[in-house]
Amino acid sequence: RQPVMCGCDRGEEAVRYCPVCDENLCSACVEEHSKNRLVEKHHAQLVSDVKRDADLSLTVPDRSIKCSVHNSMPTTFCCLSCRMSLCEDCFADHTGHNMVLLRDFDSAAWLKTVNERVEQLSQQHATVKRNLNQARDELAAVDAQFEKSRSELEAQFDAIEALVAQQRREKLAALGKAYDARAKTLKATISSLEVVQLTCRSTATQKLSATLGPWLMTVDGLVEHTLQIASQHVL
Repeated sequence: RQPVMCGCDRGEEAVRYCPVCDENLCSACVEEHSKNRLVEKHHAQLVSDVKRDADLSLTVPDRSIKCSVHNSMPTTFCCLSCRMSLCEDCFADHTGHNMVLLRDFDSAAWLKTVNERVEQLSQQHATVKRNLNQARDELAAVDAQFEKSRSELEAQFDAIEALVAQQRREKLAALGKAYDARAKTLKATISSLEVVQLTCRSTATQKLSATLGPWLMTVDGLVEHTLQIASQHVL
């Protein structure tokens, strides 16, 4: 295999490749790379881990795709865990995640995964929508049943109130009739008793007059005789 040479003037074989700088690095350049504050966060990969094309030169990353965090930086990695395209500066923030180089990214497989996920989400959405519609239908049925039950109860209460009012009128009317009948009977009895009382008084008076009449006449005569005798003595 043809060795990959460092781009510096030392003429040494490259041991690492910086995808951000798009440079092959020998051991000395790697050390300088790590000490340069401008590029110290770049993740230089082992040359053996980088795919090469037919002419044995290192493939160049697609710099038209920008980092999801740093919009001005080209994408170097793809974090499958976070579903984000990332530059070298973002690599440390995704330690332990499922990271792949953009050049190694299998777009067809990723598209298949995305389509499968979209299909799953579509099915979930359809299920949620179906459940939502079912819940709305059930709510509408409950509302309709509630309105029906309320109308029936109101009709029953109205009928009960009407019945109570009718019975009240009937009871009061019956009580009034009973009172009138009883009062009429009592008034007739009182009238009869008053007639009897007058009759008895008249009869008693007549009998008393018949019994006492002669005796009263005798008393009157005695009184008159006594008065004449008294007059004579006075004279």
